[in-house]
Amino acid sequence: MLIKLFNDRITLGRAAAEQAATAIRRAISERGAARIIAATAASQLEFLDALTKAPC
Repeated sequence: MLIKLFNDRITLGRAAAEQAATAIRRAISERGAARIIAATAASQLEFLDALTKAPC
């Protein structure tokens, strides 16, 4: 198991968004489309902000 520690929520959100964006890009590349379900609680705001700003 790989455990990563982050100094703050913004850094954590950005790292999670980059991992998600990579998985989404891979799915689109392999299948032509991707669907996601994202949580919208306050604890996810940094992640969602970073994910929506990730390059296509």
